[in-house]
Amino acid sequence: MFVNEAVLRDNYRPEELVERDEELSEYQEALRPVINAAPPKNIFLYGQTGVGKTLATRLVLNQLLSDQENYDDLNIKVVNLNCKSASSSYQVSVDLVNQFRDTSEKIPSTGYAASQVYQMLWNHINDLDATHLLVVLTRLIRSAVTMISSTNCHERTIMRVLRIR
Repeated sequence: MFVNEAVLRDNYRPEELVERDEELSEYQEALRPVINAAPPKNIFLYGQTGVGKTLATRLVLNQLLSDQENYDDLNIKVVNLNCKSASSSYQVSVDLVNQFRDTSEKIPSTGYAASQVYQMLWNHINDLDATHLLVVLTRLIRSAVTMISSTNCHERTIMRVLRIR
C-alpha cells in the first residue's frame, strides 16, 4: 500500500528536489545576475537520466520568474525546447525559431540556409518585449551540444558546467 501512488507515474513532477541544496544553490547563483539586470552565465547541466536535471531547472526558473515580480524593470522570457530529435545546431535553431511562431507560420526543418535561420532567430529575439531571454535546451545529443557551443557568433563564452549526481 502506498501513501501516494502518483509518485510511481511517469508524469509525476515533485514540488521539491531533496538532497540537492548545494546543486540548486550553485544553479541559482549562476542565474543571479539576471535579477541585477545583467546577462546570466551560460550553464550546461548534465548527469544521468532521472537524477533531477529537468526538475532542478523547473524549480530554479519558477523561483526566478516569481522573484522578477519584485522588480519593475525586469521582464524574463523563458523558452523551453526539447532537442531529443535535433542532431545539429541548425535543427535546434529551426526549432527555436518555431517556438516564436504560430503553427501556420512555422518553418520546415530543411530548405533554408543556416544564415537565414539564424537571422530569423535573431529577429524574433530582438522583437521580444523582455529584458532577458533564457533558453533551456533539454535532451541535447552530444553532436548538437558541440556544434552549439562552437557557433556563438557574437562572443566567446565559457559554459558553466554543473553536474547533478
